[in-house]
Amino acid sequence: MTYKTSPFCSVWHNNEPHFFIDQEPLPTKMEAEFVIVGGGFTGLSTALDLALKGKEVIVLEGGKIGLAASGLNGGQLNPGFKHNPTEIINSFGSNIGKKIIEFGANAPKKTMSIIKQHKIECQLEKGGFVQPAHNKASLRIVDNRIKDWKKYTDKVDFLDKNEVGDLLGSDCYIGGLLDRRGATLNPLGLVKGLAKAAIKAGVRIYQKSLVRRVYFSNGKWHFMLKNSSVQGMAAGIFTNAYTNNLIKPLKQTFIPVQSFQIATEKLSNEITRDLIPNGFGVSDLNRLLVYYRRGPDNRILMGGRGTFRKPKSKSDFVLLERKLTNIFPILKDAKFQCYWFGNVSITPDFMPRLNILGPRAISFLGCNGRGVALSPALGPYLSDWLIKGNDHHLPLPVSKKIKTIPFHFLHRLYVAAVSSYFKARDWVD
Repeated sequence: MTYKTSPFCSVWHNNEPHFFIDQEPLPTKMEAEFVIVGGGFTGLSTALDLALKGKEVIVLEGGKIGLAASGLNGGQLNPGFKHNPTEIINSFGSNIGKKIIEFGANAPKKTMSIIKQHKIECQLEKGGFVQPAHNKASLRIVDNRIKDWKKYTDKVDFLDKNEVGDLLGSDCYIGGLLDRRGATLNPLGLVKGLAKAAIKAGVRIYQKSLVRRVYFSNGKWHFMLKNSSVQGMAAGIFTNAYTNNLIKPLKQTFIPVQSFQIATEKLSNEITRDLIPNGFGVSDLNRLLVYYRRGPDNRILMGGRGTFRKPKSKSDFVLLERKLTNIFPILKDAKFQCYWFGNVSITPDFMPRLNILGPRAISFLGCNGRGVALSPALGPYLSDWLIKGNDHHLPLPVSKKIKTIPFHFLHRLYVAAVSSYFKARDWVD
């Protein structure tokens, strides 16, 4: 997306559309021990940790840092995964399952520690993560989730109808979950801060450096660009929802889904006095969920599933506008100022994917909407793996064979059918 010509601009880019790196052009040939493809949360966190350990690192970013998922998301720092702890244990077994649960539970805390360590200015505010229930079925989900998480933490509590209404400023819900491990932040500030810290530590970052081909030969990884080539002993491919055909099977391990987002104009304190406070991120329990929070300049932000094509005009966001004003009738006369969109990677089981691509090469994708906490927190683990190659130290399952989705080329038809079904079910409920 080019913000100079696009009618769409995120609330994060609204006041700072230009990035800060004054980089030199990528030389014709370069070499470093570690080469990272992808300048988002995962790639930059990994590169930063490698540099802090004294390693030579190059980051190749196909576009500009902050103009993909890491700089365009809703900025909710949420704990855990889509699944309850018991479901994870049942799927992965006790030993691996407990390691996954612990990592997901501590991911916000780990990411916040990285922010603190490097003094990253990203409007971090600790409040909590709220999952409100809109009917009896979703209330049962909330109740089961709380009972499950109580085995692992005392930070999760039940909110009754009055409590969730008072917290969010809406009478749409009959109860909910409050997880006090959650927080909110400015994702563009975080990705810029990680890049600044990485550069300070010695990482060389090259934007607009799209890798067109990668292969392993003579003990080295070779990265071929349009007019340049880079060699490295170890490789990290961290392109997530923007993964292309660089390593073709990877693109077939997830379904890219567009997430649309909107933000109101700057609102008065009188209007927002009783609405959701700063620091609290909300994600509802509809099958086609929406997520929302208070953002910068006293705005209210909301995101949700978009269409399968890129939006052509602001009218493509009308369903989100309607949803937000249904939840908060006080906003019925508010104007919407920011409209934007980005890709989210969805896997069939809603769990992330770590794949070994070859000697000292690894990929990570499939955050399923939880990447703000998971990706920066995973960086130090990926750094250790690239140095030592020990799978057992990784907090998530790792596969040495890329498992693709059968009939992946039909994913648009499948998702369209499922989305229509879910929309109908949500309407009936």
